[in-house]
Amino acid sequence: MIYYIHSDFTSFLRNPKIKKLSEKYTGRSFINKGLNLMLNDIKKLFGKSFILPAYNYDFGKTRIYNVVKDQSQTGLFTEFCRKKNFFFRSYTPMFSSISMNKNLIKKNIKSEINPFDRSSEWENLYNKKGKIVNYGVSFTPTYIHYIENKSRMINYRKEKRFDGKIVLPNKKRQKISLIFSVRPKNLNISYDTKKVRKDLKKEGILKSYNINKNFYYEITDAKDFCDFAINKIRIDEYYFLDKKTVHILKQKLKSN
Repeated sequence: MIYYIHSDFTSFLRNPKIKKLSEKYTGRSFINKGLNLMLNDIKKLFGKSFILPAYNYDFGKTRIYNVVKDQSQTGLFTEFCRKKNFFFRSYTPMFSSISMNKNLIKKNIKSEINPFDRSSEWENLYNKKGKIVNYGVSFTPTYIHYIENKSRMINYRKEKRFDGKIVLPNKKRQKISLIFSVRPKNLNISYDTKKVRKDLKKEGILKSYNINKNFYYEITDAKDFCDFAINKIRIDEYYFLDKKTVHILKQKLKSN
């Protein structure tokens, strides 16, 4: 089983195990012990076949992605894991992933890369019937963009090309173009993730778990989520969006 895990170390601090650590450690030592404890807990729950996001959005400005040096901008925990030499990182700019299982990480370099197409980790997650885990973090999965791309029915995001270079672990530089759909400039698009989460829970696709009533995590079946959402999009292409965004989009479509 493959697990794609979104996490939040701040929420993990509510775990009762942390209280015992605070009695022995302080400052940086406490943080490091807590991060190690979180990693061990994740391994106990999900084994080693899990993927963590290690996104770094600087490529949009610098047009350079350094696989080894670029920090993870998705939280303290993912940056802590990225620095470990037993984690492997994908070669995808902006939306890179890390895993202890190198077979789960995409390292094929093409001249054009779409982080949400059929060659992505998301496609593998779908085909292998993997799970999306929100480990102490709210339901806001990046997987939604994979579903939008797969559906081919979305008109509120437009394809954009980012030409740049990847600095590989061997320090060689490779020219690439990152291509994916982004929201139009000056248009605020908000997703109704609460509605989507509620629908998935009702269908039994998303399941919630508590640890000592102080820490929670949720697991969503990736294939069932995608298939369910695409059926919804066939009926309403704005299914993922909140009412305010839908109203704005419809008004803009009327005027242009």
